Amino acid sequence: MDAGYFRLLLAIGCSLQVLGIFTSSVVTQFWQLVLSQGLAQGLGNGLLFTPLVTLVSTYFKKRRAFALGLAACGAPVGGVIFSLIARQLGPVMSFEWIIRIMGFVVLFNTVVVTACARPRPINRVSGPLIEWQAFRELPYSLYAIGVPGRLIPALLADSFFGSFNTLIPFVFCVSIALYCWTAVASVKSYIAFVIIYGICANAVQTLFPSTLSNLTTDITKMGVRTGMVFTICSLACLTGPPIAGVLIRTSDVLPPSFHRDADPTVGYSQTLVPDDPSWSLVANSDFVLFDSVRGLEILGASPKIYHQYLDVLNVIHEAPIYVPGLNKLFVTQDGPPGNLSNLVIDLNVDPPAIDTFITDPPVYQPTGGILHENMIYWAVQGNNVTLPGGVKQRPGVVRVDPFTYKAEWLTNNYFGFFYGGLNDLAVDSVGDVWFTDSG
Repeated sequence: MDAGYFRLLLAIGCSLQVLGIFTSSVVTQFWQLVLSQGLAQGLGNGLLFTPLVTLVSTYFKKRRAFALGLAACGAPVGGVIFSLIARQLGPVMSFEWIIRIMGFVVLFNTVVVTACARPRPINRVSGPLIEWQAFRELPYSLYAIGVPGRLIPALLADSFFGSFNTLIPFVFCVSIALYCWTAVASVKSYIAFVIIYGICANAVQTLFPSTLSNLTTDITKMGVRTGMVFTICSLACLTGPPIAGVLIRTSDVLPPSFHRDADPTVGYSQTLVPDDPSWSLVANSDFVLFDSVRGLEILGASPKIYHQYLDVLNVIHEAPIYVPGLNKLFVTQDGPPGNLSNLVIDLNVDPPAIDTFITDPPVYQPTGGILHENMIYWAVQGNNVTLPGGVKQRPGVVRVDPFTYKAEWLTNNYFGFFYGGLNDLAVDSVGDVWFTDSG
């Protein structure tokens, strides 16, 4: 921008933005989405953000913080508009056309920006990509290394304290808020956190460019210095999302000792069971088929029922799972309290042989199960109780290898709240697990 290439940057950035959005509407594979949104859209946003922020800074001095804050309002306004587009058009249009309509909105904006945005005439022929002299100025160096973001109370900065003096306390508050979010344990505390962090974080994001502008006395170097700081910030933007993704996956399973009060606003007022006299037949039945057509296809033309050939505990037995690769039937047993063993029935011998097994690590009280890609998925109801060997657990989803009995917990909490007690589950074709929870 400082070298006079603002219009070129604007044209390339707008073109890449529009291209990235419209190509997103026709992607069919993940790598195509990476190219359209990650590469094209990312480069377009990067080419536009720094020059346009710098452009606003060059036109204002007395009310620079307010001008940048007003410009920054485009982000939340766009978030509202695009959310409304998706919400209102979702039931009546396909995903592809919703994305294209968003693309037309962006295209309209780019036409307006291209027609209106003009760099301020400054007598400077060219400029370096990095101005090393800036790092000899201590305020600029400290600012570039340590301060990210933008700010909301721009009028307060312009009228009373100045951008830099206003920025410092909000950065401090954001830092404290980030450490405090782990203490959020209820809806009220969550709302309080969102309000405090939202105000402080938005304040930081708005005052950041105006503070940077005030630290640059030579207006002809505004673009390169802004770009230098944003380059440092880009490292956090690049590494932050992948790290966050790993942390999210890791937090799916917390140590069983974790505790968080349940949300008192969520509950079930009543549960109704239909008055169906056929339920009385279940008590005297040897076997129940919920789908007679599919059931008989699986059981064959002459199914057999063996009576009392298995010496098992007099407890509830659930989640029968047949593993074709082993020709064995796995069954869970709910009790007695503290019991960690489940049953495996070997169908390779006649009569079938039964044995107990304990997974590694032990899993207490699984109540629902399904086989997916030769792996057993259990919905586990057993909660944090005193078990043999000091074992403790929370309800959740466990994946078990039927060949080795190795167990892996997939989830035992929802954003820090432990489940009430899982009952049943299913795994779809892409491997997503769906389960019921007693609340």
